[in-house]
Amino acid sequence: MTELASTSILREPRLRVAVLVPSSLDPITCAFLERLARDPLVELCGIVVSRLRPLASLRRNLRGLGEGGLRGLWFVTNAWLGRAARTIAVRLFDVAHPRMDETESHDAFGQRTGVRVGRVPDVNDGQTAILLGSLHPDLVISLGMRVYSQGVLAIPTNGTIVLQLCSQWEDPGPGVVGYHEILAGEPGVRVTVRYGTDDSGPGPLLASALIPIEAYDTLESLNIKAHLRGVQLCYDAIARIATGTAPMVLPEPRGPVPSGPGPRGLDVERLRRELRRRAEAGLPYLRNRPSVAAIARVTIQYVILMPLLLWIRWRLLRSHRAPVGIICYHVVANRPLNHLCVPLDEFVDQVLFLRRYCRLLPLDEAVHLLKTGRNDTVGAVVTFDDGYRDNEWAIEYLRYLEIPAAFFVSIGHVFDGIPFEHDTDGGFDDAPPMTTDQVRRLADQGFLVGSHSMYHEDYARLDPSASEEALARSQELIARLCGRLPEHFAFPIGQRENITGDSVELAHRRYRYVYSAFGGYNFPGEGGGHLRRFVHPSRVVELAMIMDGYTGLRQCLRGYAWEAGDLLALPKAALSRAATGRRGSY
Repeated sequence: MTELASTSILREPRLRVAVLVPSSLDPITCAFLERLARDPLVELCGIVVSRLRPLASLRRNLRGLGEGGLRGLWFVTNAWLGRAARTIAVRLFDVAHPRMDETESHDAFGQRTGVRVGRVPDVNDGQTAILLGSLHPDLVISLGMRVYSQGVLAIPTNGTIVLQLCSQWEDPGPGVVGYHEILAGEPGVRVTVRYGTDDSGPGPLLASALIPIEAYDTLESLNIKAHLRGVQLCYDAIARIATGTAPMVLPEPRGPVPSGPGPRGLDVERLRRELRRRAEAGLPYLRNRPSVAAIARVTIQYVILMPLLLWIRWRLLRSHRAPVGIICYHVVANRPLNHLCVPLDEFVDQVLFLRRYCRLLPLDEAVHLLKTGRNDTVGAVVTFDDGYRDNEWAIEYLRYLEIPAAFFVSIGHVFDGIPFEHDTDGGFDDAPPMTTDQVRRLADQGFLVGSHSMYHEDYARLDPSASEEALARSQELIARLCGRLPEHFAFPIGQRENITGDSVELAHRRYRYVYSAFGGYNFPGEGGGHLRRFVHPSRVVELAMIMDGYTGLRQCLRGYAWEAGDLLALPKAALSRAATGRRGSY
């Protein structure tokens, strides 16, 4: 989706748009508002925040508890305690870790952009009509909330556009995405954009998209997908109106949209837990990760050592040697593509953690900082290896939130369409590589595309001639596809036993920067042109440990905090050659 200005010449006056949003501001909605606020064809004149009616929700949940009995009370209490514990943990973490991303509330957004923010108890009451009347909008956008008040609908001259994320309108609030669809056994969640209407039926349909439900989708992953696709459909509708093109009314893809009270909190929590347990049993990534007891034990050690870790971090910042951590992912999907497949909701949680507490850097900028020998903020870089076709949702999320990432692709697989041998050997036959169009689109969208060799070769098993052929051929094909000679090369597999001194030397002859995947931090001023990467952790708490320099209780007590992977991890022959000043050393 492009900015509105790219679709037409600037019009005067600009289209005045007011947006009705729920009480909480999620990152996707924030990105949507950011785009509207900076678009030259649109004047974002106001944001109206709907405060959900707490008494109505409370009565519905108490009714559910009465029907569920003591077991239901225990279930909901556990869920509430879990959320409370997570909230407390985040607040305590915030005390010691300043946030890099502060735009997480409507008020903060309004103060930064100058957009007026108002609050109402309900989008269909008189207060909303009065507030919107004072804004004089040409168009009103409602994100996830049904608008049927004639007084509200009569205000904007170009009508009210409503984004619907659920198959059933729920009162109060925007509803739970995917709840009704999963219970009904439907194949997907349909997201629609339509005009608001004051009668009981749905308004004229402007856009629609069906999001398939994957085998191990959760309510969280479906919510991410629906919001991401929905705000893009909304933006396209705004673009047509802003450029003077009347939106086309489409035929309904199904029957009438029902409305009524939303599900009880007890029912939602039960389904949420059932879907999570199903995913943990079916996805190898979740099934094989450390147990909760093991994570709890390590977390206690981490918390005990946090003062030491923060002190070392403070010294690094003070000496302008703040490290950069590079995280390596492979494929993101909610079905078992391979043993490294991360569910979308877990991936989003980790990326948002990095954005919140670290400086998320493009890979080119990160290596430049390290090369200068000075860095004042702990940085993080997101990278992907191999080049899997089913990373579309992860790529779309990164693109929409403008989060930089680098993709190291095994370009031979891309051109031939041959599945990866390490997947087929493990019994996974549904993880195809990217197409050439997908790789080309990555480069066009601003992502960095680097080499991961031709066919994911193990360079410890190749002779120098075969290594040189794979390095040269992969560089040539990527340059042909993306229009730019790649300077970054990541060793396939990337462990110590897969990297030889000869292969490092050969890689440096063609690539400016060479990457491993056996862990460790990258500090300003280090020499050798070798950058270390962490394979993605299994939980956000583990990512927090990595980005705080925790390397294990004994390692930290021995003085190895923040120094998990040093230059001595590479073959000594490679280090001596790299230190002589070859291309790519820094």
